[in-house]
Amino acid sequence: RNAGIKSSRLATNLRLRALRPTQYSSRELLDVITSDCFDTLEKLMDFCRAEIFTACIVDGLLCGNVTHQQDAAELHALVTQHLRAAKLAEFPRSTRAAQGKVVYMQPGELLLLEARGRDPKDHNSSLELYIQIGQDSLGKRLRLDLIEQLMEEPIYDQLRTKRQLGYSVSCGLRLTNKVLGYVVRVTSSTHKPQQLHNHAIQFLTEFETTIKEMSDDDIEDAIRTLVEVKLEEDNNLNEEVRRHWSAIADQSLAWQESRREAFSLFSLTRKDILEAYREWLLPTSPSCRILSVQVTGEGADGCGDGPDVVVETPHTVIRVEDTNEFHRLKRHFPLEA
Repeated sequence: RNAGIKSSRLATNLRLRALRPTQYSSRELLDVITSDCFDTLEKLMDFCRAEIFTACIVDGLLCGNVTHQQDAAELHALVTQHLRAAKLAEFPRSTRAAQGKVVYMQPGELLLLEARGRDPKDHNSSLELYIQIGQDSLGKRLRLDLIEQLMEEPIYDQLRTKRQLGYSVSCGLRLTNKVLGYVVRVTSSTHKPQQLHNHAIQFLTEFETTIKEMSDDDIEDAIRTLVEVKLEEDNNLNEEVRRHWSAIADQSLAWQESRREAFSLFSLTRKDILEAYREWLLPTSPSCRILSVQVTGEGADGCGDGPDVVVETPHTVIRVEDTNEFHRLKRHFPLEA
């Protein structure tokens, strides 16, 4: 009922809803939960047996103070016994779906999704500017990681400190069901979402020049910093579990992926970064694919007096009014041959 009540959280939920056809809104989930289907525990259990237990896939991770293989085997047998009692079918990993669906955004598209906030006391408006890259690969991921490392400080300095757009400004790589993307996030109580969008587009357009003008030392420092982060040991059991579970969740089972990424970073050059940036993230490029999620705070009608900018881009603007209909008409990753 209270999910996505803040504009920033709602913007994230809407981005995922636009990208994934199986990402349901909190209101859709609430309608189902409060319907007659689940008004008794018996009805809920009948639904779980018929619709969930017969279709779900269970993965397990045992990590921590377990010193003998026998202990792990005994715990596995115990869990399996209970799952079989619930009549779950067993499937080999090779038969599982390799990837959940993610919408395929056409080059040159600018998808626009607008919404109002849900909290009448929240005067903040939020922008999530998502740029889709494509299917995940080590080379693409490393280039985006390095671009994020180079951009973090300049984007905060420009949009937060100098332009004073809002109190929260960030950027970073996003991996959604094995599809790579890059997002710029801004939350503001003084600017409308469209103004935030325009400033973000201008910053991304100018950042190409920023990369070209960076010194070799700046590039090398960014690479070294990123390598150090990727080679850091887990500080506690929780971090180790999260790292291992991530490899299970994306079905890669790549337990030491961060080490492979760290050693591969040294091969990247300024030319590699610029070529990737121009192809994927430069808004004036005809190959750039943008999703702009704009949430206006429920109490934000008075904001928007801040300075605005306009950058011409070659994109075709498509408004997303109904996400269900949107997904019905669009192609999705993984793309069929």
